[in-house]
Parts: sequence; C-alpha cells; structure tokens
Amino acid sequence: MFENAVAYLNREREVAFSLIDKNTFCGDVIVSGEIVQLSIDLGQGFPKSFPIIRVIHSKRFIPHSSSDGKLCLFDESSVMVKENMPEQLLLDSYDRAIEILKMDLTTQKEEVLREFFAYWGEQSRKDFILYTNLPTAEIHEYKEYTVIGNNNAFVVSSSIEESKILLEKHMGFNPSDTEKYKITCYRIRLRKSSLPKLDGGFTWKNIRNYILDNITSSQKRRFNQMLSEHCSIVNRMLILVIPSLYGDQYACIWMHRNRYKKKQVLRNISDCRIDAVTTIRIDPQYMLVRGGADNSILKKSVLLIGCGSVGGFVAENLCQCGIGSLDILDKERLSTDNVHRHILGFNDAVTGQYKSDLLKQQLESRFPYVDIDSLSFADRTAEGFIKDPNNLLNYDLIVSATGNPSLDLDINDALHGIEDPPPFVVCFNEPYGIGGHAVVVLKSGGCLRCLYSDPISGELVPFQGSFVKEGQSFSKYISGCSSAFVEYSVLDSQQTAIMASRLILDVLNGKYEQTRLVSWIGSADKLRYKGFQTSDYYNEYEEKSFISRNISCAKWCRTCRN
Repeated sequence: MFENAVAYLNREREVAFSLIDKNTFCGDVIVSGEIVQLSIDLGQGFPKSFPIIRVIHSKRFIPHSSSDGKLCLFDESSVMVKENMPEQLLLDSYDRAIEILKMDLTTQKEEVLREFFAYWGEQSRKDFILYTNLPTAEIHEYKEYTVIGNNNAFVVSSSIEESKILLEKHMGFNPSDTEKYKITCYRIRLRKSSLPKLDGGFTWKNIRNYILDNITSSQKRRFNQMLSEHCSIVNRMLILVIPSLYGDQYACIWMHRNRYKKKQVLRNISDCRIDAVTTIRIDPQYMLVRGGADNSILKKSVLLIGCGSVGGFVAENLCQCGIGSLDILDKERLSTDNVHRHILGFNDAVTGQYKSDLLKQQLESRFPYVDIDSLSFADRTAEGFIKDPNNLLNYDLIVSATGNPSLDLDINDALHGIEDPPPFVVCFNEPYGIGGHAVVVLKSGGCLRCLYSDPISGELVPFQGSFVKEGQSFSKYISGCSSAFVEYSVLDSQQTAIMASRLILDVLNGKYEQTRLVSWIGSADKLRYKGFQTSDYYNEYEEKSFISRNISCAKWCRTCRN
C-alpha cells in the first residue's frame, strides 16, 4: 500500500528500505560513521499521522528517543500533517530522524542534555520515586541530607520533620512507615553541563569518575572524604544537580549493598548495586514556575474576609498562583443550599462546620506550602477583627469578598485611620449574571467611599459603578427570611474571582499606583426579562466586555477628604 512512498524515499536519499512485515520497512543508514538500523512503521494512521521510526540498534545515547527506540520526530500539536502528500511526509520524517541521530554533546549540547533526563527517567527503577523538597541548589553546593520513606516512595527535605509532614499528610503514610528507610543523601551541584559516559556500563567507577571530573576542588575534598569511608553495608544516594539553559536538572543515583560484608573503602567497592532513581521535584520554587504561578508572591501575606461564593474561588486562585500566607476570616457555616455556587461541596456542608475551617482543610491538602489560618478566635467576625486596626498591618494586602457594602466601608475607614495601610481589594457580583466588580484602594487616588459618595452632598448613595438601576430589590425567598439570596451562578462568581485575583497579583507586584475599579460586563437579558432595569452606567458600556478605570478622590468624600 505504501510501496510508492518508500520507493520515493529510497530513490531520493539513496537508501534501501525493504518490507519486513505488514506496513513495516527496515534498512541500514550510516550516521557519523556508525551503521544504524532503522524501522519505519506506516501502519499506525499514516499518512494522516507521522510514520513511526525506530532505532533497532545503536551503541550510544540518542536524544528524542524512548526506551524502545521510537524517535520523537515532531511536536504533532504544532505541525500540520500533509496527508495528501505521503511521499513528502515520509521524506520529511526520515530527514528529521537523521537530524536526531546526528545530534551530539558538542554540537547541540543543551538539547542533548535536556533529552538525557527523559532517557534517565526511562532507565530508572520503576518500584519507587524520590521526591525532593529542597531549596534551590547553591553554586558549587555539596550538602548532606537524609532521605526517609518506605518501599514505594522516598522524600528528602531540608529537615526530616518536613519530610514526615509530606509523607503523612499528603502521601497517606502511617507515622510508623515514614522512617522504614533512612538513607544518607548528598546533593552535589556540578560546575558545568556535561553528561556521564555510560558506554562502559552503569557502574560505580564510571559515576565516581564523572563526578570527580565535574566538581570544584572544595567539593572534591568532601567527596574524597566520603570515598575514604569504610563500609560493610553500603547505602547512599547522590543527587547530581547539572546546570543547563533550561534550569538545574536532577539525576539521582542510589548505590547500595544490603548484605553484610567485610568493611571496604567506599571508593573501591565494586559489587554494590547502582540504580538510576526517578526524581520528582516538589519544592515550591520549582513547582510554582513549572505550574505557571508567580514566584514573586511566595513571601506575601493576604487576609481574605469572606470565603463565600466569590471568596472561596479567590482563595483557591491565590494558592494556585503561589501566595505564601493566607488568613481567612468568615463567621458563616457552610449550608447545603449553597454548594452549587461554592468551591466546597455537599460532603463539606453536611458537617456543619465553618466555611473558613473547611476551606483551610481543603486548600492545605492540595497546596502544602501555603501557610493558611482560619482565624478561629472568639466570634470570627470582621467587625471584631478591625476594632484594632493594627491587626490589618500584619498583611501585604486585604481582600473583602463579603458582598456587604456597609462592612466594606467600615474596613475602608479603618485602613484610612492607620499610617501606611496595605492595599485593600473589594470584589462582588451583580445579580442575574449582569456583571461583577473589583476595586483596589491604594494610597494615591480615591477610596472605596468615593464610589458611594454623592458628588454634591457627600452623603452615602448606592454604588456608583452599579450596572442596575437604584431602588430595586433583588433578594429572593424560598422558605422565609432566613433563606434570602440574590440570584447569580457559580460561573459569575468564578469570573469575578478570576478578575479580582488578577488584580490582586498585579497589586502585589506593584503594577498599580492609583485606586482602580475593574468590572466584567455580562448580558442583561435575564435581568430585564425578570422585570428589572439597568443603570445608565451599564447602558453606556453594554457593548463592551470589560471596564478598567482609575478612581479619583471624590470632592466631598468623608473618608479620604476627612
């Protein structure tokens, strides 16, 4: 079926691939003086997808290849496959295979180095994993740590206590299992990008010489001290940190000999087992960058007041984005009738616990490096907390997602009564999906009350950025006053939370200098269908989807104008 495409390849590249099985062709090529045998499989969707090209035999490490020799030719998500040109598709794929086979450490050092660690993972033992929770390696580092765990997983942290917390709270280990194995570990950062030559086998001699060739004199002294130790039972792990353009790469080696033998110098032990170990970094510095989070806010502290429909999603967003410390204040318990627009679910609601405690438990289980406090003191009220405004000075930013304008204005006044207050962000939904708002109050510009002040008298008026006409009541009742609620969906809350979270990150990173109002604009169809009216402000911006504008100090504002 594909003979024409293979014949075209043989003619154009002067090779001799022949059919050896149904849709599979085999042939020899000469690459850098080495005869390499390749197979080309055209039966896996070709020509709608790329052919599968495998290296049958080679004596060296080949980048972009899996353990069974399959070459990763292209990123198929970003390349258009020309299925109507099978001959050219096969030719391009073959050329890419040859290009990969020609790669070496001297001409394409960084790409080969990056691929080596994918290869390393495939060569590693499959029965356990080493999770590393260590700070960023220092230049020329040589440090000793302790690995703990059991048969399935090991963890190494700056302290054994940190490792125990991860094993017990997040990996389901029983306390008695956490130290079943206790292994001395050395993390050594090499001075340059280089790869071990494993042509002679994966032996302690090869690894030892590779390390000695790539460390500084001070590191070498400490390494030689270890090599001079007399051991009867060998059990060491070495984490080699190899610098590259893509960041530090980890390669872990476990050298062990569990049976007792006469003591020998570690340098000369030849019968210990050397295993490559799959290493997964779980330190926050690496995980934040890898997950697209903001490493710059790892040391920032935020107070979130109100963790209801909007606040719960704000809390989750901040944890995912890398916030280091989050305090949550909410006096309400989670009720079952609210779970369809809350980040917490039915199983949480039936416990009858406070929202803040439940949210703390969930976020801590998912994000182990965030310091979360639910502020479970006497009455859990924001009113009680801001009686001493100095409590607010412990944070880099204050967020209110209560949806209660009177409380928000009280917090605004408390912040304006202290010297050098932190930024204050207020976020809330409007009814029936018509929109949502987030206000950040900064030192320059107006304050929150400016958006609630009559421009002539300074008296309090409804929110001046509202999308609904004033004087309308949107509360709905199902079973009496205790069940009153304003109708909006979880999608509205998520959209407001995302907008507010982006604003919070920008503020923490110093992007804004003046008080600002940002709003997303939704459809008014449902609101109007229910018989309600939109505001002139909404009518002016209805065709837009987003508004962002600075807020100046209102002339008669009784807070920032005193």
